[in-house]
Amino acid sequence: MRPLYLLCCGMLLVPLGAFGQQPRSSLLIKDTSDLSYQGEPDICRLDDGRLMCVFYAGWYRISLPNERHPKGGRIEVCYSADEGSTWTPPAPLYDGGDDEHPAGVVQLDNGTVCCTFYALRETAVNLWRPTGTYVIASKDGGESWGLPYEIASLYISGSPIRQLQNGTLVLGLHRVGGAIVNGAITLSRDRGKSWSLPLDLSEDSKRLAAETDVIQLKDGWVHALQGSVKDNMYCAASGDNGLSWSDAASVDFRGNEPYLHRNATGVIICACRRPFLSLMYSTDECLTWSDPLHVDRAGGSSPSVVSLSDGSSLIVYTRLTRKGRIYSRRFRATADGIEWLASKMPVEGAPPARSLGPAPALQPKPRPRFEFHGIRIPRAVERGASKAVNQDAAEATPEP
Repeated sequence: MRPLYLLCCGMLLVPLGAFGQQPRSSLLIKDTSDLSYQGEPDICRLDDGRLMCVFYAGWYRISLPNERHPKGGRIEVCYSADEGSTWTPPAPLYDGGDDEHPAGVVQLDNGTVCCTFYALRETAVNLWRPTGTYVIASKDGGESWGLPYEIASLYISGSPIRQLQNGTLVLGLHRVGGAIVNGAITLSRDRGKSWSLPLDLSEDSKRLAAETDVIQLKDGWVHALQGSVKDNMYCAASGDNGLSWSDAASVDFRGNEPYLHRNATGVIICACRRPFLSLMYSTDECLTWSDPLHVDRAGGSSPSVVSLSDGSSLIVYTRLTRKGRIYSRRFRATADGIEWLASKMPVEGAPPARSLGPAPALQPKPRPRFEFHGIRIPRAVERGASKAVNQDAAEATPEP
């Protein structure tokens, strides 16, 4: 019997009739010392060719300090020198006095490696609040790290810093707490030494999950995508390298925790939860998107994607179980669709991802027409010296 194929927007995706024969997801991190929960990975390629993966290590999704672990959850890191086939043992990257969760990692054009993270602090028994978003930087490819300092208070991030063609740094944020949860961005025009005050992208009555990620398009415009749990995702656009933005508009499909990545062939990939972890792709600079292709029916979150040297891509993510685990899956995305590829890692203990069946037939979803109502410039684009996480860091001049 010939396998069935799913067609979307005139593009071929994957054979669905034999999905049980598809390559399996692979367990990326097998253990991390005394902490049994691993999640929230982010991956990037360093200038020396290695892959770097930062992730959260705790005993649950939120691991506040206690008697056994007085510093709470922490950020750990591992490296691969063979395109993700093998990885170094996990090592602590940063462990402060709160529960620190990594948001992303990137190497800038000046060689600086920046790891962004947010911290949770206990306010009462079983209650906590985010203290803000921070960055910690390395000048030697991750061998040593400076002191962390604050990028934005009362906002948290779920994506890495994105560097635009003119060198500007853009970081997607979202404001948590209160009746309104907004997607936002913050800018740096000095390679991360100072940051603007956050600019909200969705100043309305909608309560968005609002995790925000951005990508620069070929025509220079910057496209921001915001997640939502109960509503469609929203997007906004900037034609001046992030200084002013359109109002947020619905993109007519659901998802949260978006992660945007352009592969070597120019295809833009969006990994997100819908609620199952899914991949979509665009061949026309985010004007239209394919139907979603499920990555892992067991449940996944916090996706991150990196391009490999053979032209394929690697997605890493958290498999949502009682004890979180980080898995990876290799694929190739072209204008013809997405093809799952065999992993270069052992797959013991990792059940195969299964298809949920054909997605509903959807028409191509055009990007909304953006209407600018005056210029919305971030309040204080150059804020000056950033605040430090603690008093010790406050006395040091950050040099990310």
